[in-house]
Amino acid sequence: MRTSGLPYVIARPSLLMGDSATGRIVRHQGLHTFLGAYVKGALPFVPFSDTAQVDFLAQDVVAAALARLATADLDGSEYWLTAGDHAIETGAIVDLCRELYRAEGTELDTPRYFQIEAVQRLILPMLGDVLDAKARKKFDNLLAMASLFTDAPFESSLGVGPFVGIQPSPDTARDLLTATVRAYWLPETVAA
Repeated sequence: MRTSGLPYVIARPSLLMGDSATGRIVRHQGLHTFLGAYVKGALPFVPFSDTAQVDFLAQDVVAAALARLATADLDGSEYWLTAGDHAIETGAIVDLCRELYRAEGTELDTPRYFQIEAVQRLILPMLGDVLDAKARKKFDNLLAMASLFTDAPFESSLGVGPFVGIQPSPDTARDLLTATVRAYWLPETVAA
């Protein structure tokens, strides 16, 4: 893009989650795989550190930011549409899920956390052919997300320039996760 000679703007969006109010999304994304596997008891361990940060935004927040870019007179700029310093840690995600389920009378197990390097070096070779094709695909998809769980926050352009009024807060990730878990996995919601 930069060398094309054409006008351009580069948007680098975060992981996409559902609607900020309802948690609903048309098609589950990678973080949904992690959440679903954990709350269903299908995640014997987490292939990330409990302090790894997970950067995600609601689909309507990303859409609003992209709409601003589409209507602004910006050429040759690059914008990071991320939660930035407001990304949430893996351990906090697990704690939130446990808290939500505990309120409904269900105790979720505390998972074991392993660094991705240990998973690739020690656990994958032991699994070999133990997992069926469907389980192996889910596991591989989860491992592919490892690069999105980081030790430091991503840069964020939200809240400044063309994005004044569009920015995550300390509660944004927690509220969105709560809405998502309630929309898809809490027993009371799923049964309704």
